[in-house]
Amino acid sequence: MNKYLLIILCVIVISTRNVFSHELDGESNLTVLDMHTGLPHNFVNDIYEDSRGFIWIATYGGGLTRYDGYGFMNLGFGTRSLNLRSNSCRTLVEDKFNRLWVSFDEGTDIIDLDTYQKAQVKCKTADLSKILNEPSIFVYLDSKDNIWLLTRTHVYRFVFDEMGNIVEIATTMYSSNTPEVHIYDANSDGSVWMSSDGKLQRFVAQNSKLVKSSLSRTLDVLDNVYITDFLNFGGDTWISTNVGLFRYTPATDMIRHYIKGEGPQSLTNSYTTCLARSSDNKLLVGTLGGVNIYDAAKDSFTPWDTSCMPSPHMGDFVHCMFVRPGVVWVGTETMGIFRFSARQMKIRNFVNTSDPGSLSPNCVNAMYVEPDGTLWAGTVDGGLNRRPVGSDTFQHFNTSNSRLSHNSVSTLEADANRRLWVGSWGGGVDVVMMDNPKEIYHLDVGEKYNKLLNYIGAFAFDSRNNGLWIGSNDGMFFYDFDRKQLLLPFERCLDVRGCIGSLVDSRGHLWMGSQTGLRIIDLNHRDNKGQYPFICTNYMYKLDQPDSKVVDKITCFCETADGTIWIGSNNYGIYRAVQDEKEEWHFQCLTTENGLANNCVKGIACDISGNLWITTNCGLSVYNPADDTFTNFDSSDGLVSATFYWNSALAAGKTVYLGTDKGLSEVFGLNHITRGNDKLTFTSLTIGNQAVYAGSDYLDKDISVASQINMHESDKSFAISFSALQYNQEAKGLYYYRLRGFDRDWVKMRLGEHSVRYTNLPSGKFTLEVKYVSAISGNVLNTASIDICVTPYFWKSWWFMLIVVAVVSVVAVYVYRRRLETIRERETMRLLTPIKEALEDSDDPMVTQTRIRNILDSQKRFKETIAKVAEEEKQYDKQHAMPFMERLLNVMKKNYMDSNFDGDRLADGVGMSRSLLVKKVKAETGQTVTQFIKDYRLNMAREMLSQNEGNLNITEIAYRVGFNDPKYFTRCFSQKYGTSPSNFVDSMTK
Repeated sequence: MNKYLLIILCVIVISTRNVFSHELDGESNLTVLDMHTGLPHNFVNDIYEDSRGFIWIATYGGGLTRYDGYGFMNLGFGTRSLNLRSNSCRTLVEDKFNRLWVSFDEGTDIIDLDTYQKAQVKCKTADLSKILNEPSIFVYLDSKDNIWLLTRTHVYRFVFDEMGNIVEIATTMYSSNTPEVHIYDANSDGSVWMSSDGKLQRFVAQNSKLVKSSLSRTLDVLDNVYITDFLNFGGDTWISTNVGLFRYTPATDMIRHYIKGEGPQSLTNSYTTCLARSSDNKLLVGTLGGVNIYDAAKDSFTPWDTSCMPSPHMGDFVHCMFVRPGVVWVGTETMGIFRFSARQMKIRNFVNTSDPGSLSPNCVNAMYVEPDGTLWAGTVDGGLNRRPVGSDTFQHFNTSNSRLSHNSVSTLEADANRRLWVGSWGGGVDVVMMDNPKEIYHLDVGEKYNKLLNYIGAFAFDSRNNGLWIGSNDGMFFYDFDRKQLLLPFERCLDVRGCIGSLVDSRGHLWMGSQTGLRIIDLNHRDNKGQYPFICTNYMYKLDQPDSKVVDKITCFCETADGTIWIGSNNYGIYRAVQDEKEEWHFQCLTTENGLANNCVKGIACDISGNLWITTNCGLSVYNPADDTFTNFDSSDGLVSATFYWNSALAAGKTVYLGTDKGLSEVFGLNHITRGNDKLTFTSLTIGNQAVYAGSDYLDKDISVASQINMHESDKSFAISFSALQYNQEAKGLYYYRLRGFDRDWVKMRLGEHSVRYTNLPSGKFTLEVKYVSAISGNVLNTASIDICVTPYFWKSWWFMLIVVAVVSVVAVYVYRRRLETIRERETMRLLTPIKEALEDSDDPMVTQTRIRNILDSQKRFKETIAKVAEEEKQYDKQHAMPFMERLLNVMKKNYMDSNFDGDRLADGVGMSRSLLVKKVKAETGQTVTQFIKDYRLNMAREMLSQNEGNLNITEIAYRVGFNDPKYFTRCFSQKYGTSPSNFVDSMTK
């Protein structure tokens, strides 16, 4: 578009104000992709999705780029991997042979998507390179899979054979005085509509030529008009132009013209630039005044609100649009791309405004929902709020308009008599009659206890004992409704400090958190005769590691339908509490290492689907216990705030209520957005911190389609990235990976991570497998895999080793034979020389010869006797001596519990040197002495865990088998048996 025209239009648009619309406010998230996020230029000409799910963006000034949901791969002019014509990129399209046709001011490039190199397309009828070198304007794929190319003076239509070779080129000349020309297969027959010579005409291929034919005279209104886009929608052909939007109905040969008018339901700007069909089958119209949605029932337009954008009016200059399920991409001329994606949460927010019926200000600190849906909410210094069912207006109760004692409401609880108990931070306890909310009473428990009930953190209604449990900053109390008396319920109840969060579970146990750990009270057994009617069990230290002596700060509780208790900690994430057959509680901790948004948990609620809604200091986590996956949300997902306050999660029916520092969010569930072509894809490869592309020694094709990576053992490291190409929720799922042949189990990655690195791989063949688990739907997408072949150093290769073995064998045989011959010669000389000399010196050679023979026979018999005795002694030793392994195991059995027992002491125990012990243990077991001792201890621990007759915990067992560090014991046990000690105990229990 002409630069001066843009400036004029800028002034016009900035001087106007958009009509306010909430079309997207509650349904979509906005993501801006611009130069700050890696886009090479903010002028976006075209957005396109290839057959593999990658998004390609044509920028005018930054060239071509590919987006995978996490980052950009820029392919501009001068790029090392692929040198394209220029950075003035116009449009692009993929043919059915996985080749990307890209239009530039200077010409057209064809990219092979298998190798990301320029494709070599064979043409049997013309010089293709000459055509591609012509200045290009537009590329298009018609309904018959033919490619159309517009240059400054010609129109070309390419027809392909089954191998992708061009077998026919039809062409003709045209003229146009507009900066861009668009073509469209309006009839879906392989012909196209196009503006030429000032008129909208139809181009049809006949005998390798393109023939122009006139369309209906009704379309003459488009003569000398700049046509920017076409779209068939609702049985009509819609045409966007610089003078408005035209709707042509072929059935009646009628045309209608839409322009910017005075009414709020007209176009926001007459200069329409692009058209698209939304995933819910609505017509989207891009203009220089933003995007408009066509309402077929009213034959009117509704604008999208852009007031929330970084620069709303500049974002109105829409140049192109692209739609895929759940996502709308809007390309602009100055602000990059605005990506609207459907929110994963169905949400409604309530904040304090100038409206007297809005929520009171400050942090939401307490919530309660009546059975009929009436919502009560307390805020810090804002008093108590009541919203009747079916209303969006809040009724307020505070110290100035009611008998409420204090405006900082900290907790709410209802009893069986429709009384709402209101705890405050500084004013004690009030009672509101829910049938008559104006009737409010203050709980007076006498001068002795009133001062202890000023700061209330938790309530729990006890139907079994008809009373209310009260947790304050100065202790735990029980208010008996029958006696109307405050009781000290258990010994040292006044030592409990900073109570917050409570639960009465289905077993009849009260759980209450505090700054000094967890308290559990059995409500089924009340002793009214003693000084203290209840018995309390204390869990002061970190629930899963009590030996650490770390004081845990428990904040909230939730019980799921299966009876599992979930506990929130202010520093250590959440705990899963499970009771064993002996009614003892065991705790498993989940933290940010497992995917939790933050370890400071403020509230937990369970929805009707069994998902846990966990509010934290920094973000909301939705945990699916069945899949063990977290989905994290923040303000970008529609929450009024990502900072939550105490008692900030409540589930009632199908609705979840969340309290934040800025207001209250009402969530009606999660949106499950699915696509039909989800595919997990590898996106990039680096070896030794250098990017690797197709055509190198490592890859024969692009990493997205390659089947094997060829590496050498000298390559110290490699990293590979991947993407599920889920552009609407790319940060809401988790990746798992494993390198078969190297990793035993799947490795779960942290939320947001999408690449893996390996270092110092040994030679061999491996297979990297990756899978993506959608945290919203819980579905596992197709597992992506790629083979990795690591070539060894030549001296480690099989052929080199074979040569070495052959040479060594030949040399050894030769040396052995030479040595044998030498020994034989020496032995012969040693035996024969004395005999020869004796015979020569003897007076009677025959007598001497007889004596020599007798001596030799005696020597032979002596040697045989010695050998026989040695063999008999050996057999005796075998029959009577204790075997080595038996002695070794006896020593281990006596000493394995001693943590100081090591290899030296084991050698002393079996009566041999350390070096000899190492050799014999290696020969008998194939292990080192240290590994043998550790495995023996682990075997004993496994036997203890399976029997556990003494009801020992894991830490005690670790110490009993000679481990000083329980964590090291757990790690060794998991490595040897493939499961942790706690999971092993659970499996044995089941």
